[in-house]
Amino acid sequence: MQLTKMQGGGLVEVLIALVLMALGLMGMLSAHSAALRLTKLSEHRNIAMWLAQDLGERVRANRGRLASADAVGAAYVINLDAAAQAQATALPDELCNRPQSACSMSQMAAADLAQWRVLVRERLPRGVVWVSYSLGALDIWVAWVEPAGDDTLASTCPSGLMVNDAALRCIKWPLSL
Repeated sequence: MQLTKMQGGGLVEVLIALVLMALGLMGMLSAHSAALRLTKLSEHRNIAMWLAQDLGERVRANRGRLASADAVGAAYVINLDAAAQAQATALPDELCNRPQSACSMSQMAAADLAQWRVLVRERLPRGVVWVSYSLGALDIWVAWVEPAGDDTLASTCPSGLMVNDAALRCIKWPLSL
């Protein structure tokens, strides 16, 4: 019986395999990082959409008090001033959340807006809001700041709604009254 010479992998082949494996792991880490970033962005968008819907439901509930659309729309307007919204929102003395409270439509709107702005600031990073009214419709804008360096997606914010960050994100919720 004749023994054949066995040949194994050399050091060069092992090094090439290690380099290829390291590149594959780096690619997987990069994909995982992007997935985490986009998941956080999606979470912020979902929260912003929920908050916009919340204000819409508050407006509709207040409209149920037989107020005119123009009166309700004007009561819920928030000016486009991001700098002023950086401060904590003070809640009114009467929150109009008890059955026996006799709040007017404007008092209810003030309480709704104060509570809503607190929610926006708590749930979104540096959350900013803007509500405008025109011809029987409210436009509810909710904006927040994404982490620094995340400027991969185009912003859909109106030009006046800026917080000196390139990564400001917005959603708009139109509401017919």
